Amino acid sequence: MPSDFGVCSACYEDIILALPAVTEHFHPRFLPHRFFCDLSDPFNQRATLIFSKKPQPEGLSQFCQAIQSWRTALSHPCPSLDPRTKYTGNWYIAPQVPGLTICENCYYKYVSLAVFHDKFVRDDAQDNNQHQMCYFADQYWCMTVPFQFARGRRSWELFERSARIIITSPPCSAEKFTGNTMYTVVENPTNDPFQICPACFAGFIQPRGFSSHFKQINVRPYEKGCSLHPRATHYRWYFLFLSMAYHYGCWAFFKNSLAESKPVGPAAPDQNSIHALLNLGNLLSMMSNNLGVGMDSDLQRQIREMEMRSLRRTQETNAAASTISHAFVMQGYRSALDLI
Repeated sequence: MPSDFGVCSACYEDIILALPAVTEHFHPRFLPHRFFCDLSDPFNQRATLIFSKKPQPEGLSQFCQAIQSWRTALSHPCPSLDPRTKYTGNWYIAPQVPGLTICENCYYKYVSLAVFHDKFVRDDAQDNNQHQMCYFADQYWCMTVPFQFARGRRSWELFERSARIIITSPPCSAEKFTGNTMYTVVENPTNDPFQICPACFAGFIQPRGFSSHFKQINVRPYEKGCSLHPRATHYRWYFLFLSMAYHYGCWAFFKNSLAESKPVGPAAPDQNSIHALLNLGNLLSMMSNNLGVGMDSDLQRQIREMEMRSLRRTQETNAAASTISHAFVMQGYRSALDLI
């Protein structure tokens, strides 16, 4: 076990104690200048769970090697963070998706030791002097979102279809989209300016079965922006209610949200915010358990009732969506946006 690999008491109790093969390698120690838990990192979590199930001590040796590889990748930040800096790390490609490139840092963050890791290979022929785009960078969330969605479904074909469209589409932009076609909702009685680029349509809308609710429109290049770009004004509002519509299997959640006044969020939420918006189950639980966010008792009760209905995902849930109070939608979900 790496000597500087440390976990907090909560993760020790929740994860380490449940893995007898690694428990003996952890001992309490006071680290006054340690401000993070290694198990807060998704790759470290995957490595701990995977190698603890392997025969020991080989599993421990493989775990140490994996952690060292991840730390090496961390020394090569994603080139998208500063395109002016020469990138010296490795590149990875997915042979089945021509043009899909991912830097070493993002490869370990999203792909290594996870479902579909066997679909990617290191590109030894890559010339680091040539600028490459990392499609798994935070600002290209329209690639990471369908990847994680398809990973949960165990369907590489689902991701491959989305990835091919995203790569060949004009890049998503919050203000000056360079393409001449976009998508908007079919039913939009309030003429809300919600419109999305083909990449976001392929990455978020199509995999979730919402295509029938959208129509294609023609636009002038450089005059429109995509509403699902992380720098768009109401990005978090749209993303939240689209996720909610999918979570409850009811399009009415998103359609009705278009008629409401929308709070303006921060300019560019990071990848953690995006993942929080996707995980609606945990988000609803967090809302119902936080009593200090301005929700009264009736609202808390409504939230808990919706959590129970979401488990069934039946027609009863869809029917309830049409009668849910505006107090819940407006007060509860504005509070949820503040928590993210």
